[in-house]
Amino acid sequence: MTMKKIFFLFVFLFIQVSVVSATTIPLQPKRTQPLIPQANTVIKDEFSTIEKLSAHKAKEALTLQNEVIQAAQKSDKAALQMIVNRMKKFVEDFNQELDTLTLKSPEVNSIRTKTKQINNLSIQLSEEGLRHSPDWEKIEELQVEAIELKEILSTEILNVQNKIDTVNQ
Repeated sequence: MTMKKIFFLFVFLFIQVSVVSATTIPLQPKRTQPLIPQANTVIKDEFSTIEKLSAHKAKEALTLQNEVIQAAQKSDKAALQMIVNRMKKFVEDFNQELDTLTLKSPEVNSIRTKTKQINNLSIQLSEEGLRHSPDWEKIEELQVEAIELKEILSTEILNVQNKIDTVNQ
């Protein structure tokens, strides 16, 4: 596998590491029912907690992404393997932190679940990409799955934000 392919694979991976934000172009959000104030407070607080955790983790992901770029530019496969191991630990820690959150709202719980799924796909992609003979068909399938999940996640985030905004108006 060429370092160029590795480079693009890792850039893709860290773009896909889920940081809760609706900055991607989402599917059309569905119309939301107004919430009672108590339910809105729960959703708003839980969503805020996930946003804060994700923002904190984004800083770590950016550091790893920069290291991947440097290692790929130097064609340093050993360094890339070490970074993948650190990325795996990063994802495991992030997913564990997500699991420790006590969430009452099904909407925010769904955001957490999809975030974890995308995180796990990023690890599968990185491991497959660093194999001696990567299965590019499998990599493409995993990429498609990650992109589809990211789109669904973005839509769910927008729907939750719309619910919160509807009550706050």
